Amino acid sequence: METFTTVDVVGAIFLLIGALISIVGTIWLLILAFKRHILWGLGSFFIPFVIVIFAIKFWAEAQVPFVVYIVGGIVMGLASVYFVI
Repeated sequence: METFTTVDVVGAIFLLIGALISIVGTIWLLILAFKRHILWGLGSFFIPFVIVIFAIKFWAEAQVPFVVYIVGGIVMGLASVYFVI
């Protein structure tokens, strides 16, 4: 049976926190996209990177949720590097 070290547990916690932050930002962006137009919402949901295009095109209203989305990705990326080291 494998035992987990403190480093493993901390890395997993940060990975989970980053995922939750990113999910909150994504849902927030999807809500804004659907409010803008049904096609923006569907495109953001089904087609990769449309949500990023939406955030850039409507930066004034999508700035905060997009930053939340990116911060979640950065936290997940750092946690992944933490796991490797």
